Amino acid sequence: MSIVRGRAGGRKATPSSPRPLLVGLLVGLLGAAAVHAPPTAWASFTASATASVSVGTLSLPRPSAAQGSAGCPTRSIRAGRVTVTSFAQVQRATRYVLTLTSPRGSTDSATVTGSQTVSLSVPSSPSAGRGRWTVRIVPGVSAWTGPAWTATFTC
Repeated sequence: MSIVRGRAGGRKATPSSPRPLLVGLLVGLLGAAAVHAPPTAWASFTASATASVSVGTLSLPRPSAAQGSAGCPTRSIRAGRVTVTSFAQVQRATRYVLTLTSPRGSTDSATVTGSQTVSLSVPSSPSAGRGRWTVRIVPGVSAWTGPAWTATFTC
């Protein structure tokens, strides 16, 4: 840079060549480009992946029949009871839940893997045991259950 005298006697700075001006302009442009350019983390990817989903359904029928006996609460036997001696198995079922429900809603249940003798009882006095008792057999496999075979008896 050179200094020249002006007409009023003051000094004025003038560039001696256009090079510093170009360097300043270039630095400014590069800075602006760096500020406005997307960061590297915004890179895009073109790979894709898919997952397969397997969905199934299962239909379990209700057991068609069951054999057994039932008893009402008495003064000496203070429980409603049922003994299921056999029941019709359902194709594909891997378990059966047998439930005895008293007239007041109390229950006893057992889970079995096939037809076998099962005894259930619900403690009850003769007066509290009056009414309709319910026996249910529900087939199941994994998380699925089928419709219940239901029978009732009245004490």
